[in-house]
Amino acid sequence: MVESINLASTQATIDAAFKKVATQSATNHNNFANTLVNKVSQLVNAQHHQNVTTITVKAGDTVSDLAAKYHSSVATIGAANNLKDVNLILVNQRLSIPKTTKHSTASSIYASNQPTNLGTSSRDVNSSPKVDDVDKLNKTTTTNQTITNSNNDTTAEAKARAYIVQHESGGSYTARNGQYIGKYQLTASYLHGDYSPANQEKVADQYVKNRYGTWQNAMKHWQSHSWY
Repeated sequence: MVESINLASTQATIDAAFKKVATQSATNHNNFANTLVNKVSQLVNAQHHQNVTTITVKAGDTVSDLAAKYHSSVATIGAANNLKDVNLILVNQRLSIPKTTKHSTASSIYASNQPTNLGTSSRDVNSSPKVDDVDKLNKTTTTNQTITNSNNDTTAEAKARAYIVQHESGGSYTARNGQYIGKYQLTASYLHGDYSPANQEKVADQYVKNRYGTWQNAMKHWQSHSWY
């Protein structure tokens, strides 16, 4: 007598077996992947520590000099130490310097976001000033800004003076309009009988300084009242 076979039960058994094998395979796969990741991480960390040198900044050091000395790059050092400006490092500051043969993506992004060096937009990021020169650089920058502001003020004053001269006499030292004489159309009492160009310039400056403070203020008055 042939024993009957329950197909449904058999199929369930086969499915369960396949699921068990699949689960074991997935577990083994995950275990293998985790092990591989751990090994790679350990290898990378070991290599990282072997290729990183920690130094203490001395007077005269620059990031570019350190990069050349330790076979690294300015961008790599900047990225490794989170430097906001690779042109500014301090004496006794500790820096980690990774060796590199080429810029990593992170280092390249870091370099592209660095501020342009003072004085020119075309200087290479590797041209960083020495620690000893930072104070001098700051002082020079401040002085240059002061000179620029002074020049701007002088230019504004010159334009204001020219505006008044153009509207008063057209620039002629011999122009006359009744009691008003010369380039700045001043009265004889102001000029004390001396109509020379030098005296006209001197008296005009004194007049404007005493009455308005600046030529710009004098020009504003002229624009409102058609005289100064």
